Amino acid sequence: MKFGRVWVLLAVIGMASLAAWGQGKRKIIIDQDAAGPGGTDQQAILMLIQSPQTEVLGITVVTGDAWLKSEVAHTLRTLEIIGRTDIPVVPGAECPLVRTKEGTELWQQSYGSVIWFDPEAAHIVLRARWKKIVCTTVDISVKTNMTNELINRVKAGDSPAARYVGKYSRLYGEYNYLWDELTAAAWLDPSLITKKETRLMDVDLDRGAGYGDTLTWTDRDKSKPEVRPVEIQMDLDTGKFYKMFVDLLMASPAKHN
Repeated sequence: MKFGRVWVLLAVIGMASLAAWGQGKRKIIIDQDAAGPGGTDQQAILMLIQSPQTEVLGITVVTGDAWLKSEVAHTLRTLEIIGRTDIPVVPGAECPLVRTKEGTELWQQSYGSVIWFDPEAAHIVLRARWKKIVCTTVDISVKTNMTNELINRVKAGDSPAARYVGKYSRLYGEYNYLWDELTAAAWLDPSLITKKETRLMDVDLDRGAGYGDTLTWTDRDKSKPEVRPVEIQMDLDTGKFYKMFVDLLMASPAKHN
């Protein structure tokens, strides 16, 4: 959905910081729709685990970019490969909490087929549940089209994470957007983001053609008082981001207790 010149994309990684910006490692729970192997979901998980700033307390997984059981299996295998089986993986919802199989089938009769809908399993992704949502724009993602070069740099490393990326990352020409990796990097180092703005966001739950669409407003044109403020990242220091991505995935595993 386009608003002015900004295409808003929900970042599919939710992260809750459990510690202040004080000294020592920042405790974190990673909430991810962890498709795999390789790809933006698993690589974002790797960045957060590899960072010397963080202590990952656990990874929660829900159906999203893939099915829950597959995502959990890929996450467990990632942790096994990098020697971090101490990190617990907690399965969440396999099917949506709002939309039903019958309701989706009726909707399709009026508006056409739904992407990500499996009529046998009643699957349609709709997750509007985070207390704080970080958004990024496609304008930022377009600047990450050098993913192939970055992945090739990582492959030169000899860490478990680098070997994992080298084996499993899938390259799709110019359309390798590092959405989740950017979200992880910006959480680790907010100075990466050089331009941002606050919008008010909601999700369309009316049963019409726009069901599930992300809606945003400025404070001046907000539609109702209960919509949530979200941070939309508009631009970034690409060089700094690229370096962090490569350095974290090439690094030796962070020490853990």
